[in-house]
Amino acid sequence: MESIKGSFAQLECLVSGSLPITVTWFKENKEIETDEKHKCIFFENAASLEITIIEKPESQDVIPGSRVQFNVLLSGTPPLTIKWFKDKKEVSSGIDCSVQKNDTSSSLELFFAKPSDSGDYVCEISNDVGSDALTVVKPGQLVVFECQITGTPEIDTYWFRDGNEISQSDKHKVTFVDSLARLEISSSDIKDCGVYYCEARNEAGSESCSMELRVKELEHRTVFISSSNKNGSIMTLDVQKCDALDVGEYQCIVANERIENVVTVLGKTVEFKCVVRGSPPLSIQWQKDENWILEDPSIERTFLNSIATLRIPVCESIHSGRYTCQAVNEAGQEKCFATLVVQEPPIFIESLEPMEVTAGDAVCLKCQIGGTPEIKVSWFKADGKVRSSPTCKMEFFKGTACLKLAKVAKSDIGEYTCKAENSIGSASSRCLLTVQDVPGPVKNLQVVDTADGEVSIAWEEPENDGGSKILAYVVERRDIKRKTWTLATDCADSTEYCVTGLQKDSKYLFRVCARNRIGSGPNVETDKAVQAKNKFDVPDPPQNVIVGNVNKFGATVSWEPPLSDGGSEITSYIIELRDRTSVSWSPVMVAKPHERSAIINDVIENKEYIFRVKAENKAGIGKPSAATNPVKIMDPIGL
Repeated sequence: MESIKGSFAQLECLVSGSLPITVTWFKENKEIETDEKHKCIFFENAASLEITIIEKPESQDVIPGSRVQFNVLLSGTPPLTIKWFKDKKEVSSGIDCSVQKNDTSSSLELFFAKPSDSGDYVCEISNDVGSDALTVVKPGQLVVFECQITGTPEIDTYWFRDGNEISQSDKHKVTFVDSLARLEISSSDIKDCGVYYCEARNEAGSESCSMELRVKELEHRTVFISSSNKNGSIMTLDVQKCDALDVGEYQCIVANERIENVVTVLGKTVEFKCVVRGSPPLSIQWQKDENWILEDPSIERTFLNSIATLRIPVCESIHSGRYTCQAVNEAGQEKCFATLVVQEPPIFIESLEPMEVTAGDAVCLKCQIGGTPEIKVSWFKADGKVRSSPTCKMEFFKGTACLKLAKVAKSDIGEYTCKAENSIGSASSRCLLTVQDVPGPVKNLQVVDTADGEVSIAWEEPENDGGSKILAYVVERRDIKRKTWTLATDCADSTEYCVTGLQKDSKYLFRVCARNRIGSGPNVETDKAVQAKNKFDVPDPPQNVIVGNVNKFGATVSWEPPLSDGGSEITSYIIELRDRTSVSWSPVMVAKPHERSAIINDVIENKEYIFRVKAENKAGIGKPSAATNPVKIMDPIGL
């Protein structure tokens, strides 16, 4: 006999003999057992072996979001009716899936797999002759097979498993009511696996349909350990040959304590290990909170030697949460849980920023702090810890730390530090607070010189410019006989100024202040009044003025220094002359202070002249000397 994939081969033979007769099939001297490929039937002395050469859908383990396709090759006498079921509910083409079918194949495609798509999928194929379906259950589950039968009464129904008739018993309940033939198998186990037939008979003939049952067990043992486990040992519980009595919730208690949740520090390595055993193929999936863990370079997942491992090499705060390990095979699924708490030291999400404010303003130094609670916040200034006061308040709420100063003054200028601490560590942030105010007082104001009608003053810059550049100096004067001050200038750009327009017979006080963009600083006054006049006297008249060496070209005038220079050095000598017939004196020459004579050439021959000399110092020109006798400009007689 020859056959092709997508069809089936049937071997038949007639058997006679005394009942009961047991029929066994062999291939190459090896007994053939009933399975999804082989169906052994013995009915009314006819033994048959059906060898199915078709492709059935395989169980799949996928991650959420995957595209999933179940394929099946089929055979039978057309027309064939093909239906897909999920957990006994028929599946039809829609937005999330597509069902394709023809006479030789069918497929079910899930476009975007979701956790809710997990379950048992069945492809049922039927024609006028019967149907074929596969059912997979866990040990201990109730199994129900049903067939809808039509025909002329009376109809008798019979149930067979692998060719052997099934009788009513505590385990098997057989009913036929309202054209529905029903077989219930209670507390199913592996011995119940096989191909089941339902045959209906009446006087006109018989019809049958078949279905297959598989019972798969999931032996599962779990325990979580982590890198924080002291000895790293794995506690296990083996449940051999699971049955209905094993259903329930299990706990592992170590040293009378529940398994503790994992608490670690930011940057450390953490591992979750789950030991899983069960009928292959096994699928292991991990969840964090309610989300499936997809491909993530920061998380490593392995399943080797029945140990499912989730490893986080470098823990971050986002890794905190509830982790679930789910093991799935065709018989069902099991889960176990653990919670990871990643503690982190304080971190400044937003640091303190330097601030420039004006004196009298309200100020809030603010920063944003993250980290594991409880976080303690302290504030410091260069001179020590900052304390609360009526004008200074400290707050820390929802991660925001704030130092509030009601009215800032120059004393608040400086570097401030915010220190955050928790059980893991500490962190600090610093900033400079600059309070802009009016400048401080100028230094060393003094009168440096006086002259007739004017006084020169000088000073030094203030030690503190108020945090803002000095724009100018304001100079004022006051006659001591008056109470009001008079502005001399408000735009002096250097540290010295000459006040003019004064009465030399009056005495004056002066005051100066520095000005910036905030305003003018305090005034500084001179300590005593000064008179607006020279502080030196003019020199006395020069002594012993003599005219000699007279000739027709001129004469030589000589003199001696005055008795008093007036308190200031002589700066020059002024020689004056007048015609004997005139009363008006005219300067004719200026001599240097160290010179004691001068040759006068600016004269006219044969005229008579009178000479005199004046001395000059810083205070001015002194009185003239005594006039000389008249001298005639001519050559001496006899020459």
